[in-house]
Amino acid sequence: MGSYDIDFLSRLFFEPQRIRAFMFCFAIDDKQSLVELEKVLTRLTETRSNDTYTGVLIATKSDLNHAVSQKEIEQIVLKYNLDGYLVTSSKLDQNVSQAFETCFELAIPKLIPQDLVAKVGRSERIVKQKKKCIIC
Repeated sequence: MGSYDIDFLSRLFFEPQRIRAFMFCFAIDDKQSLVELEKVLTRLTETRSNDTYTGVLIATKSDLNHAVSQKEIEQIVLKYNLDGYLVTSSKLDQNVSQAFETCFELAIPKLIPQDLVAKVGRSERIVKQKKKCIIC
C-alpha cells in the first residue's frame, strides 16, 4: 500500500460515525495481500476499539491456486472479531453479489433497534452464524 492509501484509510478510521460496514478483501492466491490487510485490520482495531461496525473478510480470486488456507482465514476472522468471511471469484461470478448482500445484512442489526431486527428476516439467521463462512 502506498502512502496515499494509508492516508485515506486513516481518515476513515478516525471518522467512525461515517463508516459502519467494511468489506476487507484480499487475494486468496497471494499470501502477501493478507499480510498487508492485517496491517489495516490492526490499525482499525487500535483506532476504533470502542466502536461498533460490521466487518466481513472477503477472499477473492478463488478460481486460482489458494496460497491462504481456510484455517488461516478463520483465524483472522477470530483475531480481529470480524462477523464472517466469504470466498469469491469474479471470474466465475461466485459469491460476488452475495458479498455485498451479506455485509449489508450483517450491518442491519447493528444499525437499527433490536426490536426491529426480527422484521429484517434473513439477517438474524446470518448473524447467528457469526465466525463461520457465511456461504459455505
